[in-house]
Amino acid sequence: MINLIPPSSKKKIILEYWARAVSVWFYVWASAFLLGAFVMIPVYVLVNLQVSSSSESAASANQKLASYEDVSDQLNNASLDAKALLDSGKYTPISTYTELFFGLENNDVTLSQISLARAKVGLGSVQISGSAATRQSLAAFRDSLLALPQVDSVDLPISNLAKDKNIQFALTVKLKNS
Repeated sequence: MINLIPPSSKKKIILEYWARAVSVWFYVWASAFLLGAFVMIPVYVLVNLQVSSSSESAASANQKLASYEDVSDQLNNASLDAKALLDSGKYTPISTYTELFFGLENNDVTLSQISLARAKVGLGSVQISGSAATRQSLAAFRDSLLALPQVDSVDLPISNLAKDKNIQFALTVKLKNS
C-alpha cells in the first residue's frame, strides 16, 4: 500500500511522521522534567528548614558558650581572690612589724618612717629611717633590732655614723621568712 503513494507525498509523510515523533518525545521529556521538579520541591523545603534550624541552634550554642566562658573567667577570678585571702591569713600582719619597730623607739632614737613591702614569700626588706642622739644610741638600736627573733640582718651604712650627734639614719632590715 505504501507503493501506491507517489514519491513526493511519500517524503512529506516521512517528514510529518518524524516531526510528530520528535514532538511527542519532547512532550514526554518535558513532562518527566516537570514531574521531577514537583517531586524535588518537598525535599528542597525540608532541607532549607533543617539548615535554618541548625543555624539557629548553632547561634544559640555560641551564645551559651560565650556565657559559659564569662562565668568560667569570673569563677577563676573568684578562686584566685579566695586563694589570696587564704594565703594572706598565713602571714603575720604588717602592723605587727610596725608596732614591733616603733616599740624599740626610745628617748635617744626616734623613727620617722618605716617602709615594708610583701615579697613572694613573707616580707621583703624593711627600710627604717629616723634620727639618733648619738652613735652609741644608734648602735644600741641596731643591736636591739638584731636581738629580735624575726630579724635576720640589719644593714647600717657607715655614712650614717659620720656624725657624732643628731644622726639621721636609714637602716635596711632583712626579716626571716617562714
